[in-house]
Amino acid sequence: MPIKKQMMLSSKKMVDVIDNLGNSQFSEAFLQLLNSVVRVEHFSLVQLGEKEARFITSANIKGIDIPKSLQKMYLTHYFKKDPNIQLLVKAKKSDKVLFSRLIPEDIEDSSYQHFFDYDIKIVDRLSFSKGSDRGLYCINLYRFSKKYSSVEIEKITNVSNFLMSCAIKHTRLAGGLSDFLTREAQINELEQRLHAINSKLTTRELGVCARALLGLSSEGIGLDLGIKITSVQTYRKRAYAKLNISSQNELFGLCLKN
Repeated sequence: MPIKKQMMLSSKKMVDVIDNLGNSQFSEAFLQLLNSVVRVEHFSLVQLGEKEARFITSANIKGIDIPKSLQKMYLTHYFKKDPNIQLLVKAKKSDKVLFSRLIPEDIEDSSYQHFFDYDIKIVDRLSFSKGSDRGLYCINLYRFSKKYSSVEIEKITNVSNFLMSCAIKHTRLAGGLSDFLTREAQINELEQRLHAINSKLTTRELGVCARALLGLSSEGIGLDLGIKITSVQTYRKRAYAKLNISSQNELFGLCLKN
C-alpha cells in the first residue's frame, strides 16, 4: 500500500534544525531529524560543480567514523567520478529536488567502486540534489549495514523538499565555510572577507562582525574578545555604518555576495 505523501517529521526536531541554521549545531540536529524518518548512519552535504566539490557539513551516528582523509580524497578527486555530477545539466533546467541512488554494484568506474565499497565500506547511498547558486547541492544519506528498503526510500523522498530547503538555507547562513576549518580559521576567513569588502574596518570591528556571523551573541562576543557588551554594540554599529547596512541579516547577505 503506497505511503500517503505527508510530512512525517518530528515537529520538535524540525524546530531544532531551524533554530540551528547557520551554526555548528546544525549537522547533529539535521542527522536527528533524518533518523526520525529512516535510519541514516552518516549524512554529508556537499556542493558539486564541474571542476570542484565543496564540503559543507556532515554527521554520523555513534559507532560510525569516516576519516577526514577519505572525505578529502572524494573532494579532490573522486567527486569527478560520482554519478551525481551528471545531474548538473538536468538541475539547471529544473527547480525540483532530484533523487538518485548509488550501490556498489552499480558503479562502473573500478577505482571509484573500490573507494566506495572497500575504502569507506558503503552499502547504500541515497542522494537528493538541487541546482542552486554556483552548482549542485547534494544531501547524501549513507548506510554501512544494510540497504534502504523501498518503503524507507518513499518515506524520506516525501520530505526531501523540506530537507533541501534547510540544507541550502544553512549553507547560505554559514557563509560557505567548511567544517574542516577550525573556529579560529573560520574567524580569520570571515575577517579577511569583511576586510576585502571594506578595508576601513578596524581590527575590533572585524572581530565583532566575524563572531556575529558565526552566531555568537553580543554577550558571547564580549567574553570572547574580553570587552564589555556596550563596546560590542558600539563596534557593531560603527561597522554597519561603514558597510552601509543596518542588520545582521544584511551582514550575512553582504558576505555571501563576496
